[in-house]
Amino acid sequence: MLDHVREQLRAGGHEVLSCHFDNGPAFPCVGLAGASPCPMDEADLVLSVRSHPLPQPTRREIGVTCGLRRGLPLIVVGRTMLNPFESFASAVVDDLEEVLPTVDAVLGRVDSPPAI
Repeated sequence: MLDHVREQLRAGGHEVLSCHFDNGPAFPCVGLAGASPCPMDEADLVLSVRSHPLPQPTRREIGVTCGLRRGLPLIVVGRTMLNPFESFASAVVDDLEEVLPTVDAVLGRVDSPPAI
């Protein structure tokens, strides 16, 4: 699911950033590990791609909290039932094919693609 969303966003001209290394542990994030700057310092919005309907954030969703603290808009994608971020989300998307149009709508799609 996550790979499909990433591909869709890249095809739409968006830069996709991640708080975690692919197939790496949930902690530490890339910013704390010193491998790269914190993605939230460059992001224009935050996506939470949920593969399972869970009532609490997962360890891999720690970056959502960081993004919300920065005041970034949040889009929750995928299995959104029991979504713990519902009251903070700018949009909730169950249909994966609606991710790109929703991102563009939330951002007001500017001339240069934003970093996500």
